[in-house]
Amino acid sequence: MAERLTLALGQFSPVLGRIEPNLERLWDLVDEAAATGADILLTPELGLTGYTLRDLVAEVALNRTSPDLEPVAELSRRLPLTLGFVERGSDGQLYNACGYWEEGRLVHLHRKVYLPTYGMFEEGRFFARGDRVEAFDSACGRLVILNCEDIWHPSNAMLAQLGGATGIILMSAAPGRGVSGATPVLGSRAAWHDILRTFGRLLLCWTAWINRVGFEDGIFFSGGSTVYAPYAEEPLVEAPMLAAGITTVTVDLAEQARLRADNGQLREEDPEIARARLETLLAERLPAGERTP
Repeated sequence: MAERLTLALGQFSPVLGRIEPNLERLWDLVDEAAATGADILLTPELGLTGYTLRDLVAEVALNRTSPDLEPVAELSRRLPLTLGFVERGSDGQLYNACGYWEEGRLVHLHRKVYLPTYGMFEEGRFFARGDRVEAFDSACGRLVILNCEDIWHPSNAMLAQLGGATGIILMSAAPGRGVSGATPVLGSRAAWHDILRTFGRLLLCWTAWINRVGFEDGIFFSGGSTVYAPYAEEPLVEAPMLAAGITTVTVDLAEQARLRADNGQLREEDPEIARARLETLLAERLPAGERTP
């Protein structure tokens, strides 16, 4: 296992509803990231299409073998990378998807499980829900990808832990909110940092949040992508607010491995306790006539 891993956080503002210019921007980001010696490039949610698609969702949807994704696969021969896009599943449904490519192939695809449909968010109107969170092996270790709202549901973090993840990649298109005259820090930024810090401690893994920038359909996306190491009070790095570009940081995997070996919380985790209780809770939610004996 490598002792260090260098992440490149690629903040940018996708062109809404147009794939070609966003592929061109991805090419530039790979060039920039590779020049820094990074081991992987992380990009935001729906980076291939923009976020507020609404009626454009079906027009930009791609299946996993679409020719429009072939350039992404080719770029991954230079550098492993993540990219968000609209996936048209074999079931005909449309998904807010996040892919991980390396060595010229799509290694893993995560379909967003929790679709925010409240306030300014309308995802439940246009996307189908994913139904799983899975860890996968990669050149950068055993990883889990979550998509924005997914991280606000602690059960997903538990599944990452049970799957043996050593790193969580959180791809998002998170608006900047919570401006206050009393502090220059966005309230939304503080919330994301709290989540990353907490799950880094609980799961003893590095956590990386890659957020987009720019304005789209009146929504302000703030950037500020960041990475935390386990038990760190402060981020290893924080990308600039508002600015597009590459920010790199190196994670000490050897130190993380030592921390995991010295700490018993991962060894002591007993999924059987959760399974037994979940079965009871799920049964209680069914109408009485539908419960199994």
